[in-house]
Amino acid sequence: MPGLTTTPEKGLSERHRHMLEVGSCISPEVIEARGYWTAETLADFEGEDGIRPNQHYAPALVLPIYGVDGEYRYSRVRPDNPPDKLGKYIQPVETPNVLDIPRTVREKVMDSNYGLVAVEGERKGDALASLGLPVIVVFGVWNWSCKEGKDTPYEMQLLIQDFERIPLHGRQITVAFDADIHNNQSIQLAAYRFAKRLMERGAQLW
Repeated sequence: MPGLTTTPEKGLSERHRHMLEVGSCISPEVIEARGYWTAETLADFEGEDGIRPNQHYAPALVLPIYGVDGEYRYSRVRPDNPPDKLGKYIQPVETPNVLDIPRTVREKVMDSNYGLVAVEGERKGDALASLGLPVIVVFGVWNWSCKEGKDTPYEMQLLIQDFERIPLHGRQITVAFDADIHNNQSIQLAAYRFAKRLMERGAQLW
């Protein structure tokens, strides 16, 4: 959904600002650049581009997502009281996997002279962006991938198309998923396969 715009006058509550600045170590500059905002009631979602009815839970933190081209894609929603079985973050139904690029470090992400960090979750990405580190964000440890030959004996997990626009060959990249990777085999497998695909594109894992 390139070209959509968020509503600039939407405000961010003090509790959510504290969560971002203190809890996640995100700088005010990066908070402003992403455009986080608070939906206090369901009415706040009305007329918002990139938000669908399946996300209408309030109060909630709203997280605008920006693609490789720097354009707004859609928003994810983090309800203060998440509904059972939906997880902490809710994105619009039937939206494809995309890479999120914190806006303050996009130029570095697109410059192969810099190393690159890949993380899971936009708040982690924004914390690194607050340190000036070039970072790309996926929304789930498997969401760097798309499937080719699905439901056939030749099914493969490949990098999503957004990676075509990021210089990878010869570049130092680290995959920094959650700390429980040390005892979670699913996260270990996701990180291994992700790293393998990156190396196939000429990246140097570190």
